[in-house]
Amino acid sequence: MKKFLIFIFIISIAFVSCDSVYINGELDGMWQLRSVQYIDRDLYPADEYPDASPQDIYYSFQQHLVLLGIMSEDSVPVRYLGNLEYKKMQSVTIGGIRKFMQEEQAATLDDLRQFMLYDTLTIFEIKKLDDDILQMNSKGIQYTLRKW
Repeated sequence: MKKFLIFIFIISIAFVSCDSVYINGELDGMWQLRSVQYIDRDLYPADEYPDASPQDIYYSFQQHLVLLGIMSEDSVPVRYLGNLEYKKMQSVTIGGIRKFMQEEQAATLDDLRQFMLYDTLTIFEIKKLDDDILQMNSKGIQYTLRKW
């Protein structure tokens, strides 16, 4: 009887410890930035901020982290790591961005601009999120990403 109880205890611990690491639901995973539209042209004049369709920019969300990456065939990958706060189906906040593998080196505004970000703390309002598409707005900009 004692061995049976120990066996049940071990099995129950095993099932609890195998819990999923996906805490953000459909948001978790790698997303490719497909388009950026500047909705508020008073803040973003068209000559300085043209609408864009980048193909090499990726946002990866996992637990409480975001990995920003630029990956193209003809260059060395560029990566930055930041903190993520996700309010289910409402908002995504990213901040504390720093160069990947160089934690003491915070990202500058010029660094972030590569990823179509214009502030060191960015709060996105989620407009659409499903298995394939993520649409979110921040400060007069609409971002459309697809699951990669």
